[in-house]
Amino acid sequence: LIRFFNKELYSDRLRAFRELATTVHAAPIGIPTVEILAAVTVKTGSWYRHFLFSRELAGCIDLPAYLCGRAAGASFFAEKRSALEAAACLVRRMHEAGFYHGDLNLKNILVCAAQPDLLYIIDWDKSYCPGVLADDLRKENAVRFCRSMLKLGQAGLPADPEDAEAFLRAYCSDSDFVRACREQL
Repeated sequence: LIRFFNKELYSDRLRAFRELATTVHAAPIGIPTVEILAAVTVKTGSWYRHFLFSRELAGCIDLPAYLCGRAAGASFFAEKRSALEAAACLVRRMHEAGFYHGDLNLKNILVCAAQPDLLYIIDWDKSYCPGVLADDLRKENAVRFCRSMLKLGQAGLPADPEDAEAFLRAYCSDSDFVRACREQL
């Protein structure tokens, strides 16, 4: 309940450092992500304020901005599906490496505007790496991503349920997995 009134203060003093550790662990095993330069925690009374400083990913925009920027082009459908398939492959690679992303959504996937097949996963807060990621956690993450796509689609993003289905099929060719995810949407 407190998070609705205060989005900057936390009771957890190690939050920024856990995100730093997860991000630092992801990069060398092939998960493209931002380079964290520093993590700082400032005590404010009984609460903590956290700051992460990262190297800028120049020329990158989040996936919704990328899709909106392509909406006017003649090749929009192919570019959209290509971006969603690339995102699905990246999410699958993250899961195969054992990572669970605590806030997997379209805004936490960055696309390099000059090289649209180059994507990054950011915002590793509330994420962790248990080593082997169980199927239920994979499904939960994939469903969360698709729900963000559908929610942004209702707000005007050029995305629809067929795009969510395409993401799921690109993520996993197992029809039972795709069906289970679709039922949770």
